[in-house]
Amino acid sequence: MSTADGAAIPSTTPSLTTPEAERAWRAQAEQQLAELRQALTAAQAQAEFQNHRFLKLLESLPGGAGLPGAEGQVLRYNLFAKELEVPAAAAAAQAPGRDTQGSFMAQVLHQNPSPIVRLTATGQVRYLNAAAQAMGTALTDAASAGGYLLPLVRRALGTGLTQQQELRLAGRWYALHAVPGPGESCATLYLTDCTALHCAEDRLAEQREFYETVFNELPVNVVVFTPEHRYHFVNAPAMRDAALREWIIGKDDFEYCAHQQRPAELAAERRRYFEQSASTRTEVRWEEIIPTEHGPQYMLRQFRPVYWPDGRLRLMVGTGFDTTERHHAERKLVEQRAFYEFVLNQLPSDIGIFDAQLRYLFVNQSGIKDPAVREWIIGRTNSDYMARVGRPHKMAEERDAHFRQAFQERRLVTFEESFPRPDGTRHMLRCTQPVFHPDGSPYLIVAYGLDITERVEAEQLVTQAKLAAEESARVKE
Repeated sequence: MSTADGAAIPSTTPSLTTPEAERAWRAQAEQQLAELRQALTAAQAQAEFQNHRFLKLLESLPGGAGLPGAEGQVLRYNLFAKELEVPAAAAAAQAPGRDTQGSFMAQVLHQNPSPIVRLTATGQVRYLNAAAQAMGTALTDAASAGGYLLPLVRRALGTGLTQQQELRLAGRWYALHAVPGPGESCATLYLTDCTALHCAEDRLAEQREFYETVFNELPVNVVVFTPEHRYHFVNAPAMRDAALREWIIGKDDFEYCAHQQRPAELAAERRRYFEQSASTRTEVRWEEIIPTEHGPQYMLRQFRPVYWPDGRLRLMVGTGFDTTERHHAERKLVEQRAFYEFVLNQLPSDIGIFDAQLRYLFVNQSGIKDPAVREWIIGRTNSDYMARVGRPHKMAEERDAHFRQAFQERRLVTFEESFPRPDGTRHMLRCTQPVFHPDGSPYLIVAYGLDITERVEAEQLVTQAKLAAEESARVKE
């Protein structure tokens, strides 16, 4: 960061790898800043008190009192604050006891480590203490007729009120207090070095700007609330309107919903979740539906409480993820699934889909006619199904063996399967088609069956007829 005279203020941003380290650093910086402010205020008050005390003492002394000048002359102040130069020899001839206290106060003022200047409304320098003299031309140029201190002096003299300003001189930052009087011709300028305070404020400002930039670039909504559930910070994704982000600080959700013409129930719901998170000291998540002109917007909200070391609630961090597109995608998937299941249920063939662990993912109505069993079988195995319908466990083992063969040989595997039914034995031709991921790993088994009962029975009749004919031929021989 650069200053008014082009000088650069050193600034370092600490490496904070965890939220706990960042909070500790900020707490330490805030404490140091508070201590610097307190020290600055105390120094300014003490300097102003000592100066007024000194000036009143000078006024009360008969005949005036002497201030040591840079060239050994004595500046005398009478009751009307008019400066008179008196030779040092004449001043020395005065009664020594009369000026003892005044000289002591003058020495205290002269040795003050903070610069002190007496300046007239026309730019004449009446007094510089040692610290002010050490600043050289930087201070005298600023106090000259074309300098920027004169308007402050004139304003102080014109209003009779102390004027305050921060300025940069000789590479340092100072808090300047221009105190009028006594009298109407001069003002006393007290300069307190606040470079450390200024640098600390700059570092805090840079730190704040850094983190706000990071938060504003996050693809999620981030909001920080006070313990009273009032907005303390809002990032750009949460509120795109910069004016609205500025307006919302210090307000609550009821005011926000009223301002945005949203239902008060929305604010009440947020308040309930806020209080739940604060009272249970845990994260709370919920889905929020916000009506918009483009249709409902779905937001996944979360409150996370943050506490002081003594257990008091410090702030509440709220985050929000826009899940509208996910909802639309899920709805499309549901619609597509319903469509494909409808088509598969119309096919006369048994169709079952299994995952890589040979568990049911889908079976159509021809495969299992009972809806309750069709729902129950999802996620279960052939062994579970055979046990439920009372078929031999060996039948499940044979099916699984053919499924594994299809995966291993990476081809369609067919086999015949027979099982008893109330109306007779049913014969099925099973076809097992493996499906693989792009990387070649097993994905699905698509199994379908063709009822070949009539063909098998016809073949059996042909075989029986052939055997009967052969037996008849042997008898005739």
